[in-house]
Amino acid sequence: MLPKCFKWTYMMFVVIIGWVIFRSDGLFYAAGFLHTMAGYSIKEFKWYGVGDYISMRGIVTLIIAVLISAGIPRYLINLSEKYSFYKVNSYLKIPVFWFVLLLSICIIANENYSPFIFFRF
Repeated sequence: MLPKCFKWTYMMFVVIIGWVIFRSDGLFYAAGFLHTMAGYSIKEFKWYGVGDYISMRGIVTLIIAVLISAGIPRYLINLSEKYSFYKVNSYLKIPVFWFVLLLSICIIANENYSPFIFFRF
């Protein structure tokens, strides 16, 4: 039996190779892409940074999502309810959370276009 980390590494290797094969226009393109992924590329290869893949709006959205998922807004609401006379109505919390969720989904969906992979076949 192999340790769990080796099984996970093997699975990720197979999945990444499979993604390249499914995304490619042909086997020649897939072989070239895998060749480049392995580090054997032409001299004019352009290295891409994070800024080439995600916009500033995407970075801000990601930071807000991390803060929300860490529970900071809930902590601030509980803190404000503890130290103030104003109590946030529990009936108002649920629609606000749903609105923020739908707004986040709209922003992420509008960020970039990625067609369904099986339309290529």
